[in-house]
Amino acid sequence: KKMIIRKLRSLNKEVQMKGRRKIFYSKIFSKNDLVFDIGANLGNRTTIFLDIGAKVIAVEPNPQLFIRLKKKYKKAIVIDKAVGQFKNKVKLYINEASVLSTTSKEWIETVQTSGRFGDLGNKFNNEVEVEQITIIDLIDQYGVPKFVKLDTEGTELEIIESLNSSEIGCISFEFAIPESKNDAINSIRKLENIGYKHFNISFGESMEFLVQKNIDYNSINKLIESLPEMSWGDIYAFNS
Repeated sequence: KKMIIRKLRSLNKEVQMKGRRKIFYSKIFSKNDLVFDIGANLGNRTTIFLDIGAKVIAVEPNPQLFIRLKKKYKKAIVIDKAVGQFKNKVKLYINEASVLSTTSKEWIETVQTSGRFGDLGNKFNNEVEVEQITIIDLIDQYGVPKFVKLDTEGTELEIIESLNSSEIGCISFEFAIPESKNDAINSIRKLENIGYKHFNISFGESMEFLVQKNIDYNSINKLIESLPEMSWGDIYAFNS
């Protein structure tokens, strides 16, 4: 009986989280909008994007996860590539916890130093060579998305550096303090330089924006500078 109760509670929490995610992302894009889920992993965001009715391009370089995503999502286009600043071949370092897999050795060294992930920081037990494309390649093939979600464990800045306009309606990218503080600041600077003037933050899995009204470049920059260590979440940049 206790086991059944635990399972029901867990299921209830999962349903509640899906509901919160759907409400949150529905503020950013609508049915039939094109969205890119870059770093799709197990697809928890792909599921929500499809539920909203978006046209989804899900990109995941981990070969095993790609197979799972391909089987699971018949209504999404699933791509088995990494996304970076340049088009080439790269090594994907696969962690025991798949969500930590990355193409950035520098990021691995950083999280090992900070100890954010404990023992998992040392459990990159496999590596494979994968093809890397750019976000511009995706746009050229599929069109300009209304929203792009970047969650690539340390290569978000590289992807953002490849952009040269603010044609994408909204871009979100993961940050962690202290590991990616400088990258976050540089990403914001790059986005502001190419036309993104409004920003916001969602901490952790809160599925809530920090402020009701988006803030400007100077305000988001000061906010990032003031965040305490071990803060993490996603920064959102809007072109309007």
